[in-house]
Formats: sequence, structure tokens, C-alpha cells
Amino acid sequence: MIITVNPSFHWIGYHLTANLLQEGVSVIGIDSLTSERSEQLYMFVGRNSNFQHFYNQEDKEQHIHIEDDEISIVYEQNELFIEQSGALLAHLTLPIVYGEWMDLPDHEISNEDELYEWVREREAVYIGDYVKKAFPQVVSKHLPPALDMENEGQLRRNVHEVWKTIQSENSFDFKGI
Repeated sequence: MIITVNPSFHWIGYHLTANLLQEGVSVIGIDSLTSERSEQLYMFVGRNSNFQHFYNQEDKEQHIHIEDDEISIVYEQNELFIEQSGALLAHLTLPIVYGEWMDLPDHEISNEDELYEWVREREAVYIGDYVKKAFPQVVSKHLPPALDMENEGQLRRNVHEVWKTIQSENSFDFKGI
């Protein structure tokens, strides 16, 4: 099975791409790589043998044949459109999600505890959990089930990992690699 993710290096697209690759799915990523962050995220999956990157849909269509069972996942404005052979299989409105590589929602979030409170107040769902629960439904063409709120310990661990990524992204220079 082949799944196309567009954009594959928006932070949500990246999580979709990385999870699908981890599950052994062949992924075609479409992303113009117009931001420094998208270029950084490309480095994490770009060498995976199950991954191909194209800058746009036209580029993809010129270089590969679209398979009949290929699924396309397009992320736009907090919504996922899942298509196969031009037919819409599912249209999902994402819950409020948080995760590594996200843009900070408020300029007032300056530490891990403030991020934790933001997540709790909004009952945000960790993007990794959402993708893992949605993945089986994407490949079987069903909508994801309702998500359970994370338990307190898991919520703390997820927020801590997200905050570490935010801090390291601000201090690490990928240009020197």
C-alpha cells in the first residue's frame, strides 16, 4: 500500500508520515520545503527506503504511476481529507492537538508548566496518540474512534517531550549539518 501525505513536513504531516513509515507503509511526501522547519523535518525521514519526496502534485504525477489502492491524505486548516482514486473516503476535523515541532499557540507560553496548563485547559490530544489511533482506520477506510483523554502521567510525559523538542529546535543549528 502507498499513502501520499500532503504536506508531509508541516508538523502534523510529519507525524503522519513518520508513523506510517514506522508501520512499514510506503509513503510519498508532497511538500514544497519552503520553511527551515520543513527542511529540518525532511532530514528525519528523507533517507527511509519507503519514502519518496516530491515538491508538488504535478512533479509526483510526472515521475510515478498512481496505484489503484493508493490513499492520499491532505492536511488543510486543521482538517484531514482522505481520498482514494479521487473519491473522498473521510473528512476529519482534528481535535486540538499538540506535539513535537508544533508552533507555540500563545506567546505567553514560556515554559513546560505553561504548556501543560494549555494542554489541560483545552483537553488537547497528543498528535502521536491521535495518529496511532487513526492509523488502522485510515488503512481500513474507517473513521477513527473517539479518543480518550490521556491519563495524568502520560500527559506529563508527552508535554515534557514536546517542550524538550521546542527548546532543542530553538538552540540547534541544522544548517551546519
